[in-house]
Amino acid sequence: MARTRTKKNNMTNETNRILTIQKGYKCLVCIQPDESSGESVVQAWQRLSNLQRPKPPALSMDNNTNSDVQNENGNKLTKNVIRHYLKASDRAPKLFVDSIPDGDNGEDSKWYECLMEITEVGDPIPLFAAKEEDESSASMTDGLWPKAAIGKNGSFGSRMPSTTKAVVEVQVSLITGRTHQIRGQLSKLGFPIVGDEQYGGALQLPVETVVNQEQHAAPDSVPTNEVGDDYEEEPQLLALQCCHIRFPDAEYESVWHKRKHRDVLQGRPSLSGKMVQDTLEKAWWTPFLKKRIAAAGAGFNDIDFEDTYENVQIAPEEQERDKTNNVDVEAMNEIRSDLLPPPVQLCPGRNKYVIAKLRDPSTKQLRWFVQSAPLPYHAEVAFDLLEWIRSVPGYQDTMVEITGGGRIDYDIASSKVSVYGFSYRYGKGDHVRAAQLIEDSPFGADSVVTYDMSDKLY
Repeated sequence: MARTRTKKNNMTNETNRILTIQKGYKCLVCIQPDESSGESVVQAWQRLSNLQRPKPPALSMDNNTNSDVQNENGNKLTKNVIRHYLKASDRAPKLFVDSIPDGDNGEDSKWYECLMEITEVGDPIPLFAAKEEDESSASMTDGLWPKAAIGKNGSFGSRMPSTTKAVVEVQVSLITGRTHQIRGQLSKLGFPIVGDEQYGGALQLPVETVVNQEQHAAPDSVPTNEVGDDYEEEPQLLALQCCHIRFPDAEYESVWHKRKHRDVLQGRPSLSGKMVQDTLEKAWWTPFLKKRIAAAGAGFNDIDFEDTYENVQIAPEEQERDKTNNVDVEAMNEIRSDLLPPPVQLCPGRNKYVIAKLRDPSTKQLRWFVQSAPLPYHAEVAFDLLEWIRSVPGYQDTMVEITGGGRIDYDIASSKVSVYGFSYRYGKGDHVRAAQLIEDSPFGADSVVTYDMSDKLY
């Protein structure tokens, strides 16, 4: 039988206590639609989103649906844990499979169980060929995949795979193994990491190009390609980095030291459960994504979410129910502005927010709305707001524009409200206007409202 091992994260065992350093990883993956199966860009992104770890409330609703998967040690795992098996090898790319092959049962065959969770999936960002590029910086595509001598004759070209149509940020938490398994597992799922030439995230350089680069690096050699003596090729970076770290805080107590004949401070892990944590909000690829969003705005026409519903047919009984619900047309046409959501709705804590506007059909004046909610995507925050507005009589067909988004940190204890950040889907919101709306609302009555328009905060 093939031997299976579980690779564990580094832990320090003490008496009846395990000290764990928890890490989270952020990566930028390629969205590559599958023409053979007919999977579109949107469907591929939705498949990736479905792999995301559910929130704690969802886990507590039904303990039987998410806790019936076990690892090799018999420990229960959620169904959203992604499992693959890695064949032991000293070379990359390594072989990742969904299950150990039946015929691979040699004595020297070693397989490792690889477990990870996808904790967050961002909005898809389509790739495009910019008509006018900024001379001071490269376009997003060239920034993510620097041009290289990819041809056998040394000709230049982008290292971006031709099948890649969009990119999306993903956050991953390892349960077993090391960071290399993130590359292999995401590629096995069909979402290679940007810049990962070994697993399909970038085009590999030909052997001739690698040889020429080595010759070019030698002081007494002559390059054999068309690069030239003054050329320095930009490195292909891997879009994977640690973005979160968390570990137990230390507690100190005075202990009598016999040799020093005085009290000394002795540290130990916090027994109260207090943790130290830090988060890296930006990655090296963040500026390229922000530039793409600034150039294209909020309208991602090349990734249209409506294509998911092109072939949906409404059942006859649903059509009859819709006709019944639309009998009282005059009542629906009555404009009830008093039923609109309040201009400002904030949830305590650090949450994503959107700012929206509409032209009131009765007064012809602009109405502004600011809403924050503990939801994973800005699109979901916007959907809740739009659903409320469009359910109000007289506002069913009113055009509502989401002008931007970001984050709002509403600290009730300190009576502070901070507006900052941006949204990948809608762009940076008008934080000045949002802060003013909050000040004029009941939330600003006893709170200090501040905003930050810089790009320092994500």
